[in-house]
Amino acid sequence: MPTIFKKKRKKINYPKNERNSETQKIYNSRLWKHLRLWYIKNNPLCVECLKENKIVLAEEIDHIKEISSGRDYQEKLSLTLDTYNLQSLCRMHHHKKHLN
Repeated sequence: MPTIFKKKRKKINYPKNERNSETQKIYNSRLWKHLRLWYIKNNPLCVECLKENKIVLAEEIDHIKEISSGRDYQEKLSLTLDTYNLQSLCRMHHHKKHLN
């Protein structure tokens, strides 16, 4: 049976990015929090680690196409709640994606 590695959680300071009040409102919504919880329960492993033949628990739900690319609130909300726009990532891969 494969071993599941859970990395120790370190605080990562992301640069202040494009989280404006609209985006913050979406992230604070009950709808997003429920979707995020459902998604991580159903996709518990980091997709990037799986590509490297590693089994690592995901700690972040990442939007493949950034929410900030939405032109208005409705488009941002649509990007946020689209399950095809989500992927499970460990903190390391999430960190790499957002700092590159």
